[in-house]
Amino acid sequence: MANLFLPSLPVCPHCKTIYRYGDVRKLIFKKEQECYHCKKRFKISKKKLIVMFIEYLIILIAVNLLLIGFAGVNLITLFIINVVLTALALTLVPYYILFVEKK
Repeated sequence: MANLFLPSLPVCPHCKTIYRYGDVRKLIFKKEQECYHCKKRFKISKKKLIVMFIEYLIILIAVNLLLIGFAGVNLITLFIINVVLTALALTLVPYYILFVEKK
């Protein structure tokens, strides 16, 4: 139940070794990787990452509409808020990467 609300870093599907944040950031653009612990190969899935970006866009649109419509925020402030939200979303990317057993 906790996994629904708190994302965790990916683990090796074979030996369950947890990968560190920096290691996962280096693997984002790869399709396959070899576990540094058990030396078995696995695929890197980005399905959850796509869902995260869709959620991010929905939240970003809602925040922009609320700030423009109700608060009357100017464009410079809105731009700064968008940059901060985008930076926050990019720091969460490793938590939405999955390691899947290679078939």
